[in-house]
Amino acid sequence: MSSAPPQQQDDQEATLAKAAYCTDVSRFYTPHARDLIGRLLRTFLDNLKLTPTEVLYSLASQRKLMTSGNVLESAVQRAALAQVKDTEVRATQRIKELHGLV
Repeated sequence: MSSAPPQQQDDQEATLAKAAYCTDVSRFYTPHARDLIGRLLRTFLDNLKLTPTEVLYSLASQRKLMTSGNVLESAVQRAALAQVKDTEVRATQRIKELHGLV
C-alpha cells in the first residue's frame, strides 16, 4: 500500500490514467495500461494472486473479474473520471467508451 497522502495518490492515478488512455483493446496491453489496471484492481488481484497481465490473457481470470460484483464497474468509473478530468469530455461518455472495450 502506498504511503503517499490521498490527494497525491489521486493525482498519481489521474496522471497514469491519462497516459493509459485506451481507444482500442490493444492499448490495454501497454505498460501504462497494465499499471493502471493493477492500481484500480489491486485488492481483487491480490486476493486471487493475479497480475494485470494474467487478467488480460486468461479467460478464466476475466470471468472471475466479471462476476466479482461491482469491482470492474468501479475500476471503469475511476479510470474514466481520471481520464476526463480537466477536459471537455463528459465522464458518462468515457465510461461508455470503456465499456465498449471491455
